[in-house]
Amino acid sequence: TGSYASYSGTSMATPHVTGAAALYAATHSAASASQIKAAILSSTTPTAALNGRTVSGGRLNVAAF
Repeated sequence: TGSYASYSGTSMATPHVTGAAALYAATHSAASASQIKAAILSSTTPTAALNGRTVSGGRLNVAAF
């Protein structure tokens, strides 16, 4: 429709996490799926508002790879 809107939820995060996984895989060609997942989860930035609400308790941080 040519306009912008604001949404939230896991389906809004999916493209960002998928992109992070692709970026990691591109720079770590021998990484397995479980290694990519571990890298993403261990490189999050702790965020108080997400503590107890998400698996990692933080937000995605691809710069921490």
